This record gives sequence, C-alpha cells and structure tokens, in this order.
Amino acid sequence: MPVPRFPALLATLPCALALAALGFAACGTTSGSRAAEAPANTRPLRVRFVDWRSGQSLVLVDQSHTDRTKLYSSKRPLEEAGTKVTTDEVLEETLKFFREQGFFARAQSGAVTAGAGAVQSLEVETPDGIVHLDLGQNTGATDVKLFRQCRLNFAALYNSIYQLQSVDRAPDWEAQKKSLSGKPAEGRVP
Repeated sequence: MPVPRFPALLATLPCALALAALGFAACGTTSGSRAAEAPANTRPLRVRFVDWRSGQSLVLVDQSHTDRTKLYSSKRPLEEAGTKVTTDEVLEETLKFFREQGFFARAQSGAVTAGAGAVQSLEVETPDGIVHLDLGQNTGATDVKLFRQCRLNFAALYNSIYQLQSVDRAPDWEAQKKSLSGKPAEGRVP
C-alpha cells in the first residue's frame, strides 16, 4: 500500500532519500559476516501513519519490536498487512530526524484516535510511551510543515522496505486507487 505522493514537499526529498539510502545500506551484508558481529538490539520502536479519509494505516517497526520472519510468514488479515520491519538503527535514525524537526516537542501524549478532527496522524511508540501528531483543518502552519516533513520521511523509508506479507485475500486495487485519488473537499487539508 503506497503512501500518497506530495509534490510540494520535494524540497525535503534529499533528507528522505538519505534516510532511505541508510536503510538500503543497513540491509547489505558481506560474505564474512557472522552472527556475533550482528548489531545488538536497541529498544522496541514503532511508527504508525494513518490517513483517516481512506482508512489507510501503515506501520514501521524495528527488529527489536517484531521478528520479521514470524510477521511475514504468518497469514494476516489484509487490513493488518501494512506493517513492515526495518533494522533497529534505521528506525532510531528516523526518530532522530523526527526529534530534530521538533516532532516530540509538538506531539501529544497517547495513541491516535479516529474522530478527533484529524485528517492524518503520525504515532510513535517507544518504551517511554506513545505520542502522536495530527494534521487537520485547524492545524497551524508550523505544525503542518513539521507534520509534512515527518510524513515524507516516513513515506520514503516505508516505500523503500521490501515486504512479502502472506494475506488472507487479494487487495481490491481499484477501490484503493479511488480512495487515494479523491480530491480533498474545499477547506480540507491535503
């Protein structure tokens, strides 16, 4: 399930591409690698993006949070197939980017909830707790810019991670395309 593209945000694309390159580099191994040289687990992390208009929910977790083999090899309901696993280091760098942009200073405590006036939400779970930032009609310009930078970074990383999830049924691509391509109503935040 790809994340919608946002052409107005191309100015922040180099940072997102750098993070994606870091993700690809972390996947590479050398023939001399040994299990003892594998990076140590850090802490379980989860980042979730929700588009409340389409119902799309995309999740990135690190290896300390979820074992990729167990996740991808077990059959999941199609609605829960939006979770991808990346390395601990890559998700730590993503949270570092969020922190540098001011995400944690502006985020609210607790999990995201439907019906709170948000069009889209970003949620971060660490061992310290869950925080989220919403994008909606009443979101100020500073928070809109912050949200979009973090969303673009999340989307670049999410789309760069390869996943073959076993699902209970085939997706309805036409319905998904229609829900994602609809133009926002007048006065709504894109």
